[in-house]
Amino acid sequence: MIILYFNIYNMMNISLRKYGYSTKDDNGERMDSIHHAICKNDVQDVYQRLRKLGEFNPIMKEDAESVARIYELNCVEASMESEEPKTGSMDLSVFLRNYGYFTKKEYNERLDAVERAIEEYGVQAVYERLVKLGELNPAMKEDAESIARIYDLSNMDNESVDVNEDETTTEVVNQVFTEYREKSKKDKEKKELFFEMLDVKLKNYNRELSNMLDDDDTNFLFDKLRESVITAYDEKIKKDKKIMDEAVLKFTKAECVFDNYRTKMSSLYRENTYFYENMSNLLKEMKNEEIMQNILAKIFEILHEHKNCKLVNISEIEKEQQKCMDETRNIFNQIKELIETKSINRSNDDIEGYVITTNCIVSLYNKVFPKFLNSLIYEERLRNIKNAIETIPCAKDFE
Repeated sequence: MIILYFNIYNMMNISLRKYGYSTKDDNGERMDSIHHAICKNDVQDVYQRLRKLGEFNPIMKEDAESVARIYELNCVEASMESEEPKTGSMDLSVFLRNYGYFTKKEYNERLDAVERAIEEYGVQAVYERLVKLGELNPAMKEDAESIARIYDLSNMDNESVDVNEDETTTEVVNQVFTEYREKSKKDKEKKELFFEMLDVKLKNYNRELSNMLDDDDTNFLFDKLRESVITAYDEKIKKDKKIMDEAVLKFTKAECVFDNYRTKMSSLYRENTYFYENMSNLLKEMKNEEIMQNILAKIFEILHEHKNCKLVNISEIEKEQQKCMDETRNIFNQIKELIETKSINRSNDDIEGYVITTNCIVSLYNKVFPKFLNSLIYEERLRNIKNAIETIPCAKDFE
């Protein structure tokens, strides 16, 4: 009875506002504040407080339901007698705001904060935290997906990370963050250099005009001019960043599609039992991808050529197949070189160079996929011919 009274007293005395909670905030900010309260109190007490106040406020009722789902509480009638919160596998001590994480910040700033949290708690705990809160906030969902890509956490939702694998992925992500910090430092130095050059030029112009105007007038005018130039500079940087981010996102999506079909096309020949059936299924799948339509049209032309092909000599077919393979290999090498160029373009904030390079890569993919499949069809034809020849009886079979 005393324990129950103590729990009720604690629950009623929890002031969520003390932890930054406000119903006017968005989902992610409210959940951050709630998590802060949970770190200092019992999760069940916080949940009951939200549930009680939720009788009068639909937002708090919604947050209570979210807490029950995120922390996996058995809340059909969320018993006050529960001694320990049922938190599942998620580390409740990971409080991202302690590391400067805030959903309203820019993407790179959020990533910096995530890095600091990872250094203390490890990638898995931070990733799981972002995944849980990402159910309620699209920014946190995006950050969880970014961490999954950077760390290559394709199976982290259901499997624990092996120690050696975790160390390897940590090294990879540390390299990514190091590159990001170096780029941020480079951008800062570039901005400082611009301001230094601006101040020197304005000072010279000010000195030249001071003979014709009063000092107070020229100082005022040039102060205003400096402010306008700085504002214009910041707006241009922001605009360029937006253009670059959009270009990167567009190409990344295309690259994911290309990589997916490159892998599937490579597996066609390895799974040679039903080559043409598997190929037909793959082409049907491609029809759903807008970026693959030009490639698909060229593949259909190749299929038509094979249907009407007059080549029956094995040596001629082998010659055509080898030619296709050589051309395919050459184009893939060109793509590899351009991908390196693309990375340099992005590092140097060369928007025009990045767009030109990625357009060239897409153009080469439009050429290489039909050639690659063409070589596989030639290979399948050769295999069928050779198998057919092997089944022809020979004289010694009748001896």
